[in-house]
Amino acid sequence: AERTGQPCRHFSYPYGGYDSIGEVAAKIAARFFESAVTMNRGRIGENNPYLLPRVPVYGRDTKCIVRLKVLTAS
Repeated sequence: AERTGQPCRHFSYPYGGYDSIGEVAAKIAARFFESAVTMNRGRIGENNPYLLPRVPVYGRDTKCIVRLKVLTAS
């Protein structure tokens, strides 16, 4: 927000799986953000918007690897 002058509307738990985040962190995130993503791999379905799964993509990933990650996310 300081660098862009825009509000930060979404949060990413840095190393958070569902077990390490817990319900308290999700409730806190809900007070300040519109959504939050975990480190649990998956696609968005009927998930709690403060415990969303994600597909991790890294700079070293090729287009083919990214495609495979997205297609195989459960």
